[in-house]
Amino acid sequence: MFDQSSFLNTQLCNYLNATRNLHIAPKNLLTTRSTEMNLYLVAQLLLKPNDVVLVGNVSNFAANMIFHQAKANIKTIPVDENGLDVSFIKKNFTKNSIRCVYCTPQRHYPTTNSLSAQRRIQLVQLAKEYGFAIIEDDFDFDFQFDSTPMQPMASADTNGLIIYLGKVGQALFPAFETGFIVAPENLITEVKNYYRMIDPQGDLIKEQILAEVIHEGEMHRQVKKKILLYKARRDAMCTALKNTFGDLITFNKPNGGLALFIQFNKHISLAKLSEQVSKYHVTLPKHLLYQTKNICGIRLGFGHLNLDEINHTIEMLKKAYDDLTKS
Repeated sequence: MFDQSSFLNTQLCNYLNATRNLHIAPKNLLTTRSTEMNLYLVAQLLLKPNDVVLVGNVSNFAANMIFHQAKANIKTIPVDENGLDVSFIKKNFTKNSIRCVYCTPQRHYPTTNSLSAQRRIQLVQLAKEYGFAIIEDDFDFDFQFDSTPMQPMASADTNGLIIYLGKVGQALFPAFETGFIVAPENLITEVKNYYRMIDPQGDLIKEQILAEVIHEGEMHRQVKKKILLYKARRDAMCTALKNTFGDLITFNKPNGGLALFIQFNKHISLAKLSEQVSKYHVTLPKHLLYQTKNICGIRLGFGHLNLDEINHTIEMLKKAYDDLTKS
């Protein structure tokens, strides 16, 4: 598992270089069990207590908990329709005061808005000028429906400023999902040594199968099939939301990924909505609820639901909404 010249590392390097325009060798790559493990490993080695980490003012709950566990000082920056407001960094922070910026530029989590090309350039320039690292989490790159995806910022990184995280195998069985970290060789070496301590066994059989799936081109074929499936599910959920909620909600149809972000035009208690919809045997996890003074939104995944389940889920969500607003 930890041999940098392993079959899986070689095949995954080829796959990432071809699909994401990266220019890496196996020495720049480490595979892990999940995207959460990716970030945990990086946070443990990159951060010291009270290091400043910048995240969006709406962001991934799991990522924030990982940074919190590393005793980082988490500060938020605004998010709009073009992703993170990068200009906020220059206006409110000084050089060498930031350890890293965590971002999901392909589709910001949870809003699904992409970080604009101009802001990507600005962020990389700021990283070089201000002396911070960028953690680029690209967890759903493979699933692009309507247009060619922007290449990762890491594909143009010539200064070793970007730590690129992602996962492959989502188009296969869930057990084959595999996280990966792309970074400069010195960091990969440190991460590898730390990972060896917490997961010494690995899963050699899964890694061998995954490597062969990539080598034989089956990964590309499966991704293409799943794109058609997930696009249909996205469209079905958008249609169900429009037909069921009408102008009660606002959302943008994402150009990829496996989730939508809906915002209620009338502020309600999302915690109460979660409790109410559970009475209709629909689970709405609280970590997917985003409620602030200006936001009342939910991140709704569709990738795991078939068309009947999508329609049923939205119907039950509307019933729960009506129960709250009419009481």
